[in-house]
Amino acid sequence: MTYQLGDCVRIDIPNETDPDFELHGEQGLVIAIDPDHDSCDCEALYEITLENYEFTIEMHPWDLRPPIEPIPPIESLPADPAEEL
Repeated sequence: MTYQLGDCVRIDIPNETDPDFELHGEQGLVIAIDPDHDSCDCEALYEITLENYEFTIEMHPWDLRPPIEPIPPIESLPADPAEEL
């Protein structure tokens, strides 16, 4: 998948032995795209700034996914789930 500047992404690194596994599930924004990289065989490296941290990280496209939709606040759900039926 190709991302654009400003896209919201989720980091998907499920391999617990990967040094960046601690970032698995974090969401952030694409702030730079490097199409002229020499370090891997992919279309671009993406620079991501994370929501919960004060740093950026370069990520391969195969480690990125679209963000998960946020769960609606509990106040927006009916008090009794049977009311929806």
